[in-house]
Amino acid sequence: MLRLRRSPFGMILRATHANPRRVDALGYSVFGVRLTAYVASGVLTGIAGLLLANLTAFASPSYMSWPVSGELIVMVVIGGLGNVLGPIFGAVAYLLMEEAFKSVTQHWMLLIGPVVVVIAMLARGGYGRSRAGRGPAGQAPAQKAQASKAEVKEASV
Repeated sequence: MLRLRRSPFGMILRATHANPRRVDALGYSVFGVRLTAYVASGVLTGIAGLLLANLTAFASPSYMSWPVSGELIVMVVIGGLGNVLGPIFGAVAYLLMEEAFKSVTQHWMLLIGPVVVVIAMLARGGYGRSRAGRGPAGQAPAQKAQASKAEVKEASV
């Protein structure tokens, strides 16, 4: 994933997310790039489903139930989007919290819900991004950008 992210296609894909008009002005088809990414995502998801069915030697509609999808979304929320390791970190954190809360009570979902809400509220980009993005001064990247904008305004006045 890191190689894809740093490839020319990955850079154009990130640019279409940040500023689609500029990418269009550079001569790239924003729709084409996004469609290619969507198709590649579908292919990888299909391969993952094929491998899961091969592993379990069974394909059940219960694999597509909303609790399974909900768990995946919670893992991404905990880890954060926008970086390669965020969802992986979120999956590990979610599974560790699940096991820890299961050992405490049978109703572990009542405990994990507020924890996920707190993580989503306090670590806006996900817990993985908020920890990885901190510099030596302990500021998150957004705080650093706001501080630099304030410095530029003060210098221009």
